[in-house]
Amino acid sequence: MVAPSSSLSGQAPPVVSRLRWPVAAGPFLVLIAIIGLWWSSAQEERRVVDQTDAALARHIAAFLRVLTPAGPGENYDAPRLLSSANALADASFWRGGLQVSMGSVPLIPDTIGLLPLPDSLMLPLERGAAAVVATHARHRATLVPFLSRDQQTLLGWVAAWDSVELQVPRGRHLFLTILAVLGLSAATVTLVRYTRPRWRLVAILAELGIIGLLALTLWLSVYGTASTATDTRLLTLRRLVEVAATAAGVQQSRLPEIGTGTFSRKLSAPLVFPDDVVRGDADPDNDTPVARIIAATPRNQGGLEFRVTPAESDLENLGGVLLAWVALAAVGLGLTATGGQGPPAGESG
Repeated sequence: MVAPSSSLSGQAPPVVSRLRWPVAAGPFLVLIAIIGLWWSSAQEERRVVDQTDAALARHIAAFLRVLTPAGPGENYDAPRLLSSANALADASFWRGGLQVSMGSVPLIPDTIGLLPLPDSLMLPLERGAAAVVATHARHRATLVPFLSRDQQTLLGWVAAWDSVELQVPRGRHLFLTILAVLGLSAATVTLVRYTRPRWRLVAILAELGIIGLLALTLWLSVYGTASTATDTRLLTLRRLVEVAATAAGVQQSRLPEIGTGTFSRKLSAPLVFPDDVVRGDADPDNDTPVARIIAATPRNQGGLEFRVTPAESDLENLGGVLLAWVALAAVGLGLTATGGQGPPAGESG
């Protein structure tokens, strides 16, 4: 007489009985956490770069407004504006891409297909948007309004892109991600197959260690991008001010306008001009971080100090978000551990 199969007797096969829903849900949560680490880091880094491109575009718009003589009405002297825009695009200190457009007429050769500008971008600028991001060209660019000399009429726009190089992804991030995925496979097998606490604990800690290292590496990369963005903005601003300070016909009193969006103050001689950006605290009582730079103004034998909040000081939320993703990975591994019962003690071998 043939014994009834386990399926006919109402009992699931041993392998199926061990594959409870936590065993499927746990690794899925870990994968979601790994994807979340990448997504949060890339989004934050992109936000920093977009803000830096917008800030630089505003500095350039103000630089052109201060440097260019008046034309008819509230317009600019067209030949000088064209010459200044192209000279700036070719300047050795300008690291990214640049475009200045008067209406729909570009002043710099359009090498990335930015024009014609879609209505979805032009309309917000006409309605007073501080900046818009263009993604239709070969490079992601940030556009800001270019106003008339009295700053009342929109004449065109200034676009900047690639001012700061992205650090996500890098080879180290990809290596750790592959290692985390392979480690997840090994950890899942260990947690499902074995009952020995030592091996299960090692599997969980090893996988969490790899994911934690990936989170730390991503955070450091975004921090490095933000630090570079702060330096790029201030160093570029200093060169713009120093060029305008020595240009013919420029009123020295208008130089602080180039530093739009920053705090500026006039300094008198004698001055010490550091070669790089200086970081410190604006107010020792509340530890407010600032980054500062000094631009020379030779005509009055003084200088202008510009201060901004460093972009890297605004990344505190990113650390919490990445920790939350690591915590989700820990929950996923915990679910896998509770779902994987392992073979009977005598078969754990």
